[in-house]
Formats: sequence, structure tokens, C-alpha cells
Amino acid sequence: MLLTLCAQGAHAQILDRPGTSEPRAWISGSVGLFDLAAIDDGTSAARWSFSSAAQFRGTLEYSLGRGNALGVSAAYAQVPMRYRPFGGPAEDATGTVSSLAVTFRGGAGIGLHQVFEASIGAVRFSDFSIDDGGGRVGPLEPDYDVTFMIGGGFGYSLNARAQVVLVQEFGLVLHQRSGLPNDANTTVYQRTTRIGLRYGFGNASRG
Repeated sequence: MLLTLCAQGAHAQILDRPGTSEPRAWISGSVGLFDLAAIDDGTSAARWSFSSAAQFRGTLEYSLGRGNALGVSAAYAQVPMRYRPFGGPAEDATGTVSSLAVTFRGGAGIGLHQVFEASIGAVRFSDFSIDDGGGRVGPLEPDYDVTFMIGGGFGYSLNARAQVVLVQEFGLVLHQRSGLPNDANTTVYQRTTRIGLRYGFGNASRG
């Protein structure tokens, strides 16, 4: 009887080990330092020279097993910038840069582990205004571009359902070329370094 009880206890401990059962879905929230290169825009006839800004990002992901997940992400930033009309003086301004993307994430483990992320989606430029009450400037309608991102970093599992993640992402924004010369900046780089908390819910046993 003693041997039977010991065997059952050992079996239960094996089943309860972190990593033998994954959450069915994950949510996350993060804050990061967002950098975007200058963009030439034909519609507003201006160069948008962006500065660094804080970006806030959230995700909802479905677990694919073995630490992989597929989901969607949404990000938002109020970005200081220099708005430079072609042939005119530059002015200090602020614009909203937001995005919505399909994301893939890989990497899991007990304690410290590596992570990999990739995404494709759309970035939205809107609500550009001159600082100190100078009024709205172009684009007067939201402008949408395709964006690609890839990144890597580290995660630390606090338990089977909670992780702290530090990731650096690099990517491209593809802006339209209409109304611009051939040497205009329309394919530009973006970079984000962010830290966040990821939490899993539900159960999806993987064996």
C-alpha cells in the first residue's frame, strides 16, 4: 500500500510540473521605446521626421503548443516630430502612430528562456498637429501603410501562467510613393525595445 501511495504521489508531481500543461490562450501588455525613421509623404507634401516615443502594446494569442502562439497585437504611440513641408520651414508637431498586426511568438521554458516574435499588419498615421496650438496638418485623413516586424529577446517564467518578457523588434514600413520623386524616403525602418507581462488562461494539455 505504501509503495502504491508513493507511486501515485510521484505520478501526480510529474503531471503538475510546469510545461506539461500550457494555457489555452495568452494576453499581454507592454511598454516600449519606439523609433521610426523619417517618411516623405506626397499627399501632405511634407517630410515627417519622427522622434522617439513611448509605445503601449497589447496582444491576444492562441496557444499552438510547445511554447508557440498565434494572435493579434495592437499598439499606440503619441510621437513628437518635425513636420517639414516641401519648400517650407519645419515646425514642431505631434502625431499618433498606431498599428494592428497578426503575430507569431515562439519560445518557452522554466525560468529564463529565449523568445522569438514576427508580425505583419498595418500602421496608421493620424491626428498630426503643430505644437503650441498651431492647428492640424496633413494627413487630414488617416494614412495606412503595411508594416513587417521581427524580433527576439528573453522571457522569465514567474510560474506556469505568468511571464516577464523583454524584446527588441526591427521592421519596415512601406509608404506610398504617389506624388514623390524617386529618391524619397518611403521604405523606412522602425525599432521598438519593450518590456511587458504575459499571462495565460484556460488549459490545453500537451502531454
